[in-house]
Amino acid sequence: MNKTDRKKLVLDVLYTSKGINRMIGFEPPLKEAALFIIKNEDMIWEARRVTRKQYSGINEDQLISDKFQKKKEAIDSLIKSLKSDLLSSIPDFQEDDSEYTVSLIELDEEGIEPILNTLYSQYKVVQGSSISIRSMNNQYVKKLGNLLKKLGRALIKKEVIDEVEREVLLNGIYNIFLEFTSVPDACNYYENKNKDDFDIQLLKVFIREKVIIYDNDEIQENWSVINKRINSWDDHENKKYSRK
Repeated sequence: MNKTDRKKLVLDVLYTSKGINRMIGFEPPLKEAALFIIKNEDMIWEARRVTRKQYSGINEDQLISDKFQKKKEAIDSLIKSLKSDLLSSIPDFQEDDSEYTVSLIELDEEGIEPILNTLYSQYKVVQGSSISIRSMNNQYVKKLGNLLKKLGRALIKKEVIDEVEREVLLNGIYNIFLEFTSVPDACNYYENKNKDDFDIQLLKVFIREKVIIYDNDEIQENWSVINKRINSWDDHENKKYSRK
C-alpha cells in the first residue's frame, strides 16, 4: 500500500466513524489519524526537531513565564479549533456511497490498525479478519488531508511542550540536542550508552530526534545523507566486530 492509498484509507475510516456515531456523540479518532498522516508524509520527525530546537535551553524561570504559558494555551486552543473544523468538514453518508472490505492483518502491517480501535468499538460485530469501510468522495480528500496535517503538527508541538515541562522540572533546563561533528561520533556515543541493547533502528530514531550533526561548521539537515552515513558506520562495525 503506497502513501496515497494509506492516506485515503485513513480518511475513509474517519468518514465511516463519523457516520456511524453521528447520532450518539462519539468522536472519530482524529488525533490518531492526524499523527498517522504526518508520519505517512515523513513530516513527524521534522515537526519534532523544529519544536525541540525552539525550546532548547529553556529554564525554570522561563517555564513559568507568561510567554510560555500563553504558548501552551495557544496550542491547546489551536488543537480544539482544528478538531472542530475537521468534524464539520467530514461529510455525512451519501446514498450512493461505495463500500470496500479491508483486512485487519494488512492494516496492522501498514501501521493503520491502531486508528481503527475506535471504529472496532462502533461495530456490533467485526466480520472475521476484515472490516467494511465506506469510501468518501474524493472531492473532500485534499481539504481533510490538509486539516489533518495541521492538527498533526499541532499535536506534536503539544507533545514537545509537555516534554519540555517534564525535563525542566526534573533537571532545571531543557537541553534535548546533543551536538557531534560527524555521524560516526554520534553512533559511537549511542552504542557506548546502549551496549547491552543496541539496535540500529533505535539509533536512527535517537539521531533523527535528538542530535545535531555538523559538517564543516554547517548543520547537516539532510536525513538521506545522515542515514547513509549511519548505514555505512553500521556495516563497518559489523565487519569489524562480527556483530551480526
